[in-house]
Amino acid sequence: MRIVLSQGTSKEGGRLNPDVLLDVPFGDFFGSGPGLSPHSNRALGVTSEGGFFCRLPLPYQDGFMLSVQTDGEEAHRFSLEMGFRQIMTPPALRLHAAYLQRDDVKAQGGVLRFDKIKGPGRLAGVSLSALNPMKPWWGKGPTSISADNNHAAPLGSYPGAGAFFHAPVRADGPFSFGWHHLNRFFSSASVAFHQELSVEHQLQHPEEALLHTNSLLWWYSAGDAWEPSAVPALADRIPAPLPTPDFPVGQRIVEAEEMEVVRVTAGQASAERGDGQLGLSQDSVLTWRGIEAGKMMILSFPMAAAAQGEMKLQFITGPDAADVRVYLNGRPAGEKISLKTAELGVKTVSVGVQNLAARAHRLTFKAESPGQMSLDFLILE
Repeated sequence: MRIVLSQGTSKEGGRLNPDVLLDVPFGDFFGSGPGLSPHSNRALGVTSEGGFFCRLPLPYQDGFMLSVQTDGEEAHRFSLEMGFRQIMTPPALRLHAAYLQRDDVKAQGGVLRFDKIKGPGRLAGVSLSALNPMKPWWGKGPTSISADNNHAAPLGSYPGAGAFFHAPVRADGPFSFGWHHLNRFFSSASVAFHQELSVEHQLQHPEEALLHTNSLLWWYSAGDAWEPSAVPALADRIPAPLPTPDFPVGQRIVEAEEMEVVRVTAGQASAERGDGQLGLSQDSVLTWRGIEAGKMMILSFPMAAAAQGEMKLQFITGPDAADVRVYLNGRPAGEKISLKTAELGVKTVSVGVQNLAARAHRLTFKAESPGQMSLDFLILE
């Protein structure tokens, strides 16, 4: 399905001749990316019950037309609620959106670019999706915003998708495998441009790969609609199926930031975003700060089904990292783990073959030295 917004500029023979302001895939307009992933922000979102909402204002004059158009044969039932506010002198800017899809883009240096969007106007939001067939993180390249050929703040170049976008709306995993969809909206400080705007995503993957990618831009402008290409045919817009991973997926992977923090006896533990540079699973970790020697952090994680295999933990290493010992359900698991290194990096450590019943389990870390600890995930292979 597609969502189409048009405004009327004149009447000929009693009929409205509309200018198309946006014609984009339905789910992408509401920020869900491939599939319909529930999410919410100040601008728009998708509910877990299958509802869609948009809080972006739709200024108009001389009428407008909003339509949902289906490209397939399947029938859909909709209900629509809209709020109106009368303004004696409507603003000249109109809401626009444009969709850009690139298949088989080179992961090392491939580019998606919205170029020469005519002003004056304001950038309201940006999205980026990528289907990654491999394990490492693909979003290390910069996202650059240029208004009137100027890179002044809050514009400029952001070093990686993790530094520019908000938390992922969709992240398949494990690791950075599968679909990722990210949004960023400028709700409190939109980016103004007078003549033209350009937005560029540069992909950067540590290995050679081809990615399926798409991006959507929301902006307000008095200029004409930007039309990079026609919306792809329905068969080409359906999210590509997940490829077969080139690494063991494991019987069970548990993201550290999704574990329950039962107790810490010193410092604080919280989920933190990565910067897209270390190839973290879902670009996030659980970090325990303010560690003192002899103190503990206790985590809990569920197992929906019994499983047996080699348990591995992935940590961030660095100059401030502590040494820790691991206990599973009160029993020692593996040897002391040293995480202190001169440079930031990641380290995967085996804590032995474990037999886990279908219940909640407790993972305890006991500090051997002061510092901090960042845990990425647990995997049972």
